[in-house]
Amino acid sequence: MASTERGDELVLVDLRDRPEVAQTLGPLAGSASWASDGGEVAWCASRGSTSLVALDGEARRTVDGCDVRLAGGRVLTRPDELFAKEVLLDGAAYLDQEEIAAALPGDASDLVSVLGYDEAPAGLLALVVVGVGRADFVQQLQLWRGESLERTLELGRSPRAVVANVGDFGFAGKAVRLGPTGREVAIGPPSHGLVRTTLVDLATGARVLLPPARSLDWSPDGRWLALAEADAVRVYGGERTSHVYALPLEAGSLAWRE
Repeated sequence: MASTERGDELVLVDLRDRPEVAQTLGPLAGSASWASDGGEVAWCASRGSTSLVALDGEARRTVDGCDVRLAGGRVLTRPDELFAKEVLLDGAAYLDQEEIAAALPGDASDLVSVLGYDEAPAGLLALVVVGVGRADFVQQLQLWRGESLERTLELGRSPRAVVANVGDFGFAGKAVRLGPTGREVAIGPPSHGLVRTTLVDLATGARVLLPPARSLDWSPDGRWLALAEADAVRVYGGERTSHVYALPLEAGSLAWRE
């Protein structure tokens, strides 16, 4: 990402010799998402649409929605609205408000907002949503396979009266990353948030709290989790409770590649 007089733009930088800008892709809203093989990049461009471009020269394509996640060879987005009530797959409805709300507690299903999501190559979709009732906000992790709900886990509950920013909720959940092993999911806050990162064991539901991070990503083998924290990028190993390595740099977005 580069900030210019025209606003934030997505640029590709060639690092093979001396770093230089290879291509300016256009306006950027939010973060970009890379395909697992590094061959395609997607980003929310403008007017609620996501652009995708392949690095091998294929023509650019566009799908509806923003907050893009390239996962399992598919394009996940959500409507670019204050309360995003559904998940889109390749620009078309995938999970709608009725399906998502049915998995929430009855006292917190009056209004639904999709925060973040990720999909594993095996087809498991991890979805973090907030349900709004008369008294409480409930944050929930939903695990879907196709159109079948496999499991839910309540991540937090707050009195409605004390939640100030209704659109963003200030909750972790904008960044959702399934571990490559399929056993864990990391749930992070909005890029500007100070909410701690939550690591969930999908088998037991056990949770580990890690420091706040602007971005996070797994190593391809799932052994390591990198967090872009306020003052450094820290890498957490098998114990998950403390970092094993720190890079003294500030990063706004992470993508771990072999």
